[in-house]
Amino acid sequence: MCTHQDKSLACVTYLANTLILFAVCVCVWESSSLQEQKEDLRKRLSYTTHKLELLENEFDSTRQYLETELRRAQEELDKFTDKLRRIQSSYSALQRINQDLEEKIHRTSQHHDDEKRALGREILVLNSHLMEAKMTIEKLKEDNDLYRKDCKIVAQLLQCNKSHYRALLSEVSDHAIILLP
Repeated sequence: MCTHQDKSLACVTYLANTLILFAVCVCVWESSSLQEQKEDLRKRLSYTTHKLELLENEFDSTRQYLETELRRAQEELDKFTDKLRRIQSSYSALQRINQDLEEKIHRTSQHHDDEKRALGREILVLNSHLMEAKMTIEKLKEDNDLYRKDCKIVAQLLQCNKSHYRALLSEVSDHAIILLP
């Protein structure tokens, strides 16, 4: 038979063994749970590492592509910059040429305006001389007609008799009388 003390000791031993068993179970359970967690973390780490490698490869490919595109864009920019410089240079040269031509046209225009005014004055003077010459020609034509008429009369006077001479003499102008002997 068991004494109370034996029973207490057995209970304590039983409780202690149960606690130990529980602790061992908890440890085993925790250990297996930790193993599962470790395995799960290893899988995740492996997956994440693989993903990072893929992303790194994609990043390297993208970087190389972008660097190539950047070089192409830089080369194209250099070409366009060079073209722009040439266009600006040509534009500046054309502006200078245009300015020179405008100045030349202005000078020529002023010269032609001056020449036009001078020619206008010369035309006025020549018209005046022409009018004087026309008036002189008209006067000379009138005088010539008178002299021709007088010469005819004088020629008739020289060929005619005295009676007829006096009748014709009255028709002779003063200019023709100077011609008579």
